[in-house]
Amino acid sequence: FDYEQHKLYPLAESVLIKGITVAPEDGRMHFLLGKTYIDQQRKDLAIEQFKTAAASTDPTVSALAQAQVASLIAKH
Repeated sequence: FDYEQHKLYPLAESVLIKGITVAPEDGRMHFLLGKTYIDQQRKDLAIEQFKTAAASTDPTVSALAQAQVASLIAKH
């Protein structure tokens, strides 16, 4: 989270990917990785991560991720 706030996107991406490796079902990490990809203008990768986050058991994460997917697809 700190890396993203300081616009250190490659570091944020690296940490999130490592976290997802340990906890692949964590929708929050997929959502944050999607946001990091948006910040890097990597929309296809962002959509992929948001779709994964949309399957989260956390209803808030799922709803936010679904909204992001819809928004990115509409702009795509």
